[in-house]
Order: sequence, then C-alpha cells, then structure tokens
Amino acid sequence: MVDDIHNYSTFTAQHLSEALKLKDYKTSIVICEELELQSSLQGQPFEYYTLYFFLLLLQNERNLAHFLWKRCPYAQREPRMLTLREIALALSREDYKTAFSLCQTTDWQELNEVAHDFLEVWKTRLIQKLQLTYTFISVDDCCRYLGINREEWIAIAKPYWHMEGEYVFLNEKRVETEEEEEEESTTIVDPLETWTRQWIGLAKHGEL
Repeated sequence: MVDDIHNYSTFTAQHLSEALKLKDYKTSIVICEELELQSSLQGQPFEYYTLYFFLLLLQNERNLAHFLWKRCPYAQREPRMLTLREIALALSREDYKTAFSLCQTTDWQELNEVAHDFLEVWKTRLIQKLQLTYTFISVDDCCRYLGINREEWIAIAKPYWHMEGEYVFLNEKRVETEEEEEEESTTIVDPLETWTRQWIGLAKHGEL
C-alpha cells in the first residue's frame, strides 16, 4: 500500500488519509507538502496546517515546523494549532513536562491518534537519549527530564533495567530470577521495542 502511494506524482487528500491509516508519517509529511503547494498554485486555502504542524513535531522536524507556522495565515491558526505552537516552544526549551501535559489535556478530535503517537515517539526518543548520555541517573532526574511522574517511570524502568535505591543503571539490563523466567511465556524485549512495537510504519531506531 505504501509503495502504491509513492507511485503517484500528484497527491490527493485520499492519499493522505491512506498514509495516516498506515501510520506512515514521513509519507504523510511529503503529501502535506505537496497539497500545500497545490493549494498555493490554485489560490485556495490549505486545509491541513494543523495536521502538518503536528506531524513535523512528531518527527522532530522543528525547524520546518517553525517555518510552517510563519507562513500559515493568521485566519487559519485555529486553537489546536496555537496549542501546537506552545508545545513546539516547550520542546525547544526541553520542557517536556509542559509539552506532554499540553498534548494530553487537549482534545485533538480527529488527530487524537496522532497525539497518542506523538507522546509515545517522544518518550521513546528521550529514553534513547538518556541511554546514550548517562550510565546511571536518579529516578527524580528521569522524571523531570521525561515529564512523567515517579510511578510511571518506575513502571517503565523496573522490569528492564537494574535499579539500586533511587538510581537506575541505564546500561545494565535487569537480571531475572529463575522464578520470574519460569513464569514468563514470552521473552522480555528491550523497553524501547515494547514502546514502539505497536506502531505501524515507525521503525525502532531509524524512523525516530
């Protein structure tokens, strides 16, 4: 299906809908770009500024999102797009708690699934960054950085990483007891895979 989408030289709203159903967000961005250009050439308003902005933030294309905001007519900066602007500013400050809170408390209507994937992709991205940056880190620092509460972070970390007191050792996998191994019917995978395996079209590393 994705290959069929790429074969079209001129995209339509139907192609965008198909790409979104597949969660192929990179292709969705390309289609939005094409549709925006078509609208400009035809002298018609572009209908997908909010979606386009959201997808760029999801893919961490913040420079492109900034220029999209600049060229979006004031009349089309609907409330959800204003919220996305606040999210973009929070991301630029690395204020992830604010960014995630804004995303979670906003009614995105038809974009609710994109909002869900935005949160999952960004949390996964930040955990990857933590693993590359720190050997160990305190639970409280993790919570501040990821913008999540203590209980949520412990639930994420405890099954997979070695913990001692208030510290998580991000480069040490947790060793299971024999009893735990016997209880499991499937193999525990890396936590990043657990976070991302539900997404169609988003690779574990390359797409993030």
